[in-house]
Amino acid sequence: MKSCPFGRGFFIFSQYVSIKYTRKELAKMTAKQIRLIRRLHEMTRAQFADRVGLSVSLIKKLERGERNITERSRRKIMQAFGLTTAQLEKLNETIKEMIENGG
Repeated sequence: MKSCPFGRGFFIFSQYVSIKYTRKELAKMTAKQIRLIRRLHEMTRAQFADRVGLSVSLIKKLERGERNITERSRRKIMQAFGLTTAQLEKLNETIKEMIENGG
């Protein structure tokens, strides 16, 4: 297993996994990632869902942290927005700072 960019072991949009995080915590991180990507592109949930090929209902559940993301959905989002692993690492750093600051 590769070392994790955060040291403690977490990176949703990659192969990094941590036993230090509960499913609920992982869902919360995924929710923030998806919401941030969507908002950066100034898209509604419907527009985002259409672009990535997922249902609005699933996007809503992912953004609320009610569902964990599947590998298939993760790949669809990355491909739809042309995201690289490096870009997602940068996004995770931003999200980590948001969480640490109470966001």
